[in-house]
Amino acid sequence: MEITFMNLLILALAVEIVTNAVKNYLKPVQSKGYTTIAAAILGVALCWAGNVGIFNANGIEFIGTYPIVDYVVTGLIVSRVAGLLNGLSKKLA
Repeated sequence: MEITFMNLLILALAVEIVTNAVKNYLKPVQSKGYTTIAAAILGVALCWAGNVGIFNANGIEFIGTYPIVDYVVTGLIVSRVAGLLNGLSKKLA
């Protein structure tokens, strides 16, 4: 699968929407630490489920049974971009 910037942006948007929905319904999750952790877990889960990894898409393969590293790193990048989208939406509102 070819990974484009638009793919990562769509995943980040999905993470941001779900994280905000969870944050609105669960009051204890509203603190910054829990929100960041929830976004990271969701980003990694989406990348793993969608087989989206930026290393493999760019020809960097992990040896043996370690492709999960690719999904974790990509998921963390997606969750960080989701945080940037959140900050941007707050500044524009």
